[in-house]
Amino acid sequence: MLGGQPDVCTNLISYGGLALQAAGLVPFEEALGVDGIHLKHYAGIKNIIERAHDRGIHVLLWTPDSQGSIERALDKNPHGVISNRTNLLKERILARDPDNPSVS
Repeated sequence: MLGGQPDVCTNLISYGGLALQAAGLVPFEEALGVDGIHLKHYAGIKNIIERAHDRGIHVLLWTPDSQGSIERALDKNPHGVISNRTNLLKERILARDPDNPSVS
């Protein structure tokens, strides 16, 4: 809590996983002071996500809406996935891990 207010996380939304990779990821995000990055699901390159994880930066991939794109997004091991098809997303998460506590 900051001054009695809830802590606020800052995040960067980006279409360009390659741009983040070219920018060296961490200096770019640290310069902006962000806690996380949100990448378009097809831009979420696995090594960017791994580098972010290593540095405590949360990564969310957004809007995979087909079963295949959801599977590919989950394969990249992000902190989270944002989808317009939440029932399908939950189904695919539970198919991988039936005891996943994050899916209710």
